Amino acid sequence: MRTILVILLTSLSMHDANAQAWTQLVSGTNSDLKTVHFPTTLVGYAVGVDGTILKTADGGDTWQPTLFDHPGYWFWDVHFTSADTGYVCGESDPGMNPSGAGIVLKTVNGGASWTSCIAGLAYPLRDLFVLDQDT
Repeated sequence: MRTILVILLTSLSMHDANAQAWTQLVSGTNSDLKTVHFPTTLVGYAVGVDGTILKTADGGDTWQPTLFDHPGYWFWDVHFTSADTGYVCGESDPGMNPSGAGIVLKTVNGGASWTSCIAGLAYPLRDLFVLDQDT
C-alpha cells in the first residue's frame, strides 16, 4: 500500500509540473479550430469550420488567415510536407449539406492560393496523411 501511495504522489507531482509547461495561444478567430500542423518549428497551420485556414510564422505567437475564403466548408485536417506545400481536407457545412460533400485542397505557396485536388465526394473527409508533395 505504501508503494502505491508513493507512486501516486510522484505521478501527481509530475503531472502538475508538466501541466505548467503549456501556454495558451490566441488564434484571432472565433471559428472552431479542428487541427493544427507545424511543418517547421516556426511555421504552422490550423484549420476549422467556416473555411478557416490560419498560418503562423512565429511558432504560434500570432496567427493570420490565409488568402482563401471558403465559408461553406468545414476543414478537419491539415498536413504540410514543407513550410509552403500542404493539403487540407474537409466537407461541405453539415448544416447546409447533411451528406457532407468531401473536398481536398492543396497549396504550394504557403497558403497564398489553394487549388482543389478532390471535390464533390459523396462523403466527408476528416483525416489525411501525406507522405510527400506528390503522394
